[in-house]
Amino acid sequence: MAENKGMQDVLAFEQEPLADYDLTLQEAVIEARRCLHCAVPQCRKGCPINNEIPQFIQELSAGNFGTAAEYISHHNDLPAVCGRVCSREIQCEGHCIWEKKENLLPLEN
Repeated sequence: MAENKGMQDVLAFEQEPLADYDLTLQEAVIEARRCLHCAVPQCRKGCPINNEIPQFIQELSAGNFGTAAEYISHHNDLPAVCGRVCSREIQCEGHCIWEKKENLLPLEN
């Protein structure tokens, strides 16, 4: 059987460099609470699989992690994979109006 010479260059899942970082549950809740709850959520328009992002964010901000996960699973059979490879900075985050609103009204710490 021929040897696959490129396999030594393949990284294990936990070795892959990430351009992102994982949030703790507390950090995820804090981020979710920044949501503006738009009447016409642009984040959902940016999602190619039409995830129920506003509902997910609402449940996450309330600490209802199981219900939040259920919303993500409605349109996605592999949410962990999607979360790892999704270019959300272009899609849902890229469509979010929060940053535009934030730039108009800076919040002080």
